[in-house]
Amino acid sequence: MSADSIPALSLAVAKDGRLIWEEAFGYADVQAQTAATSETPFAIGSLSKPLTATALMVLVQQARLNLDNPANEFLEAPGLQAHVGVARDATLRRLANHTSGLARHDIYYYDDEPREPLPIAERIRRYGHIVRVPGESYEYSNLGYMVLAHIIAQRSGRPFGEFMRAAVFEPVAMRHSSVGLPNEARHKAARSYNEGRRPLPIREGTFAGAGGVFSTAGDLARFGMFQLERPATSAPLVVSTSTLASMREPAVQTDSGAWYGIGWRIDRAAFGVETVYHTGSNGASASILAFVPAETLAVAVLANCVTSLPGWVAREVIASFGPRPVPATHPHGYPTARLGQEPYRPTSEWTGRWEGAIHAPDGETPAVFEFTESGTILVLLRGAQPDTASGVRMQDGYLRGSFSGEVQNRDTMGRRYRLHFKLRQSHDRLTGAVTASSVAGERVITLSYSTELRRNP
Repeated sequence: MSADSIPALSLAVAKDGRLIWEEAFGYADVQAQTAATSETPFAIGSLSKPLTATALMVLVQQARLNLDNPANEFLEAPGLQAHVGVARDATLRRLANHTSGLARHDIYYYDDEPREPLPIAERIRRYGHIVRVPGESYEYSNLGYMVLAHIIAQRSGRPFGEFMRAAVFEPVAMRHSSVGLPNEARHKAARSYNEGRRPLPIREGTFAGAGGVFSTAGDLARFGMFQLERPATSAPLVVSTSTLASMREPAVQTDSGAWYGIGWRIDRAAFGVETVYHTGSNGASASILAFVPAETLAVAVLANCVTSLPGWVAREVIASFGPRPVPATHPHGYPTARLGQEPYRPTSEWTGRWEGAIHAPDGETPAVFEFTESGTILVLLRGAQPDTASGVRMQDGYLRGSFSGEVQNRDTMGRRYRLHFKLRQSHDRLTGAVTASSVAGERVITLSYSTELRRNP
């Protein structure tokens, strides 16, 4: 912590259904010299997703939702709009395992900025665009989980935060957890610090479903015990053991020895033993909850800045129990895929001029991609000088790279960004997304726009 100037770290370890270590170190608020304690709530970022997924499964078990329902059955028109494939194939299950065809999406809002957050219905209208065939491939999407939270609120008849409290936090004895921060708890929470270790006033509540939860390491370790079917209370499980097991069943491969289920990552490589986990960050925090089913062991580690320390601590704790190593491949019957990347090669199917548009919410930006025989890709956006794409490679069937340019969109709020493309070729078309992603040191945005180009004969 000292070497990396980490303000605060909180951790908890549970074994065989019992909390055996819970402790906090450092300062929840450096400026006020407020010490972090085991009851200090931290922003947990995307570690909110398995909590959202559990709330989803509560409604599934109550037969109020079916995972194979199209999301658009519960959304106002136009709902999710398909540019490839068909929108009805973007099901709740595919939203939950990141195979719905939605692209990456982040807009963080800050208390010192006047801009009001986009309401979820408007966010869906502007960014709910399916750019890959649903079910075809994995692409991590915060918007997908925001859509799930919206549907959970609609089907439960309660605001999302209220339903989370009643359906997950209270039954699991997560007494210090909430969606967003109630006014009475604001002074208790850990402040978030950016890479320069300056406090960053993030409006966490604007990311409900994908993020936005505040919790303690002890609460999250209890949630891990609940997932291991060893809850900290005598109350009945809010979902059945078979439902919990289905959440950690691998659905789509994300890397060698790694998969994603319903709200959980499943890994047989990084931890040396099959581990179910999720990490989180809001651009100024870091968190992890990992549990090892074979050892009935759960570890939660939280920090109030960007750092790799929580993941390292979790791996060291797991290793200290000496779990039996397992191969990095799953037994027959688990989904597998050929993953990885290779250099782009300028074959005849690519070379030439491709013309089309980047479809941003505020209008189209005409675009030209010129693939030369030497392997260079020149990108020209309307009214800008051509730029040579960098970092070009083929990955999982998509051509990927980045370039400098500007796409007109008021939601970027003047923040600096670089454009990244992820395109798939089908005969004379290139389809996919161009994503505006904030550069280092800038406040976070990751806004994806559907893109289509056609070969100019």
